Amino acid sequence: MNDQDIIALFEARDEQAIKECQTVYGNYCHSIALRILQNQEDAEECVADSLLRAWNTIPPEKPRSLASYLGAITRNIAYDCYRKRYRQKRGKGEIPLAFEEIENVFAASGSPDEDFDRMALAQTLNRFLATLSERDRNILLARYYFVYSVKEIAKKHGKSEKYVRVVLDRTLKKLKKYLEKENSI
Repeated sequence: MNDQDIIALFEARDEQAIKECQTVYGNYCHSIALRILQNQEDAEECVADSLLRAWNTIPPEKPRSLASYLGAITRNIAYDCYRKRYRQKRGKGEIPLAFEEIENVFAASGSPDEDFDRMALAQTLNRFLATLSERDRNILLARYYFVYSVKEIAKKHGKSEKYVRVVLDRTLKKLKKYLEKENSI
């Protein structure tokens, strides 16, 4: 079943839409939640919450890409769950580390969470991503959107960890300059 068929089920308020989303996108959403939460049960609960949120928001929303829409919902719910459960523990997980790495870019405008939620900044970020090479864009998104570790990114791209760190450092510096030029921070 394709995205338009599933969206039509949502619009018709047919509960089959949830089942189809689970079948088609369940593993995708689960992998996003598991990467953030590092806990099987929490990830499963997050996916269930994501499907419920999709049910409650489609309609009126009519996403162009159901995968992207569900992925964004899942990521937001997983981050919220992570914050609630681990707010007092700032362990050695990838999420605090990723936020520490990127917070210098957003230091002037508040926390990274607040900035990413702003539509104008999201549009600016999308324009910035379009200026990057495919390699740099994939590495940046793997680190800060999908929250892969530097080691995982290096393995996936067949590069050293040092190489990935250098690409990330340079790309974050470019991002900061781009945002300053755009007056976004």
